[in-house]
Amino acid sequence: MSRLAVGVLVLAAAGLLSHRPVLADDSHEEGDAPHDEEEHGHQHIHECPEGYEEFEGYCYYFSDTTATFSEAAAQCEAMDGRLAAPDCHDEHAAEFFYRAVAWISADTETDCGTGQPIESELPFICMHAPTCDDPPFMNNTVRFNCEPPYDQQEVCVYSCITPGFHLFEGTNSSSTATCLDGNWHGPFMSCNSDCPEPIVNPGVAMMGPSCEAPYITGDMCFFECLDEEGLNIGDHDMSCFDGVWIHADTDTEGTPLICE
Repeated sequence: MSRLAVGVLVLAAAGLLSHRPVLADDSHEEGDAPHDEEEHGHQHIHECPEGYEEFEGYCYYFSDTTATFSEAAAQCEAMDGRLAAPDCHDEHAAEFFYRAVAWISADTETDCGTGQPIESELPFICMHAPTCDDPPFMNNTVRFNCEPPYDQQEVCVYSCITPGFHLFEGTNSSSTATCLDGNWHGPFMSCNSDCPEPIVNPGVAMMGPSCEAPYITGDMCFFECLDEEGLNIGDHDMSCFDGVWIHADTDTEGTPLICE
């Protein structure tokens, strides 16, 4: 059987035909088991366009017209989406999708369809999935875990280039960008340069609990003359900030301590 002949939901035949739209915020009728959102790990994180219904974080359009398979696919694409590919084995998906015999994606499992000829005129279900342009460029980072086309809810992960850079603002969880409705959300992070090894002149001792490589923003080193009686010029403490050693109090570039 061809993949295209598979993309039809067996809805009415399965006895799951609904006589009303099943909206995401509908209350359950008496006796119905509550929908456990946490069990399925999905949240509604964006608004659906007018005429669409939300299910587990995605927006779906149920057509009130009929079309062939190729026409349905083209109409979904024209609406910044694609034919839906629901899991017919998921009971919660069944409650939402199973309303009538309709075209869905050919990427569904073979036992989720009826094998209707692709020339058949049927309603169709689109998933709203506008693609995003290239992900945001972030200085001093590498990006992975995503590739074009960037579809709805695709996530790109960012990481600071190592060695040489470190995470200054943000966390691992905020170092991502998510494609939603054609726009990128995130990342919320920045990477600073590591500081070079501090200059330690002859006769100077360097110390400090955070004074060890790699030197990242906020690390502080303390300097003392081994000969406490001699003259000394320069800073006795310096902090690392974005690749530069600065005086901890003045935020100006530090001067290495010289002991005479």
